[in-house]
Amino acid sequence: MKILSIARYVRENPKYKEQVENNPDEQNRKIAFNELIKQAMIQRRKQDLELYRMYASDEDFERTFDAGIINLFSSLTPEQLDDLLSA
Repeated sequence: MKILSIARYVRENPKYKEQVENNPDEQNRKIAFNELIKQAMIQRRKQDLELYRMYASDEDFERTFDAGIINLFSSLTPEQLDDLLSA
C-alpha cells in the first residue's frame, strides 16, 4: 500500500525520533513531520510518478495526504505502528 511505504520511510528516517517523536514543540513537530513526508514522496517518486505529481501539484491533496500520514502515526501506539509497517 502506497501510504504505508511513505509512512515506513518517515518512521525509518534518522531525523524522525529527534524532530518529531521527541520534539515537545507542537508547531515545530508538525513542520518537521510534513518535511519528512515531502522527503519520502521525493524518494518514492520514481516508483509512483502519478502519486508524486498529484502531491506536488495539488495543495489540497498534499494537505490531505500529510494529514492522513500524521493521523496514522497519532492513532496507533508505537508498537502497533511498528507491526503495521513491518508487515
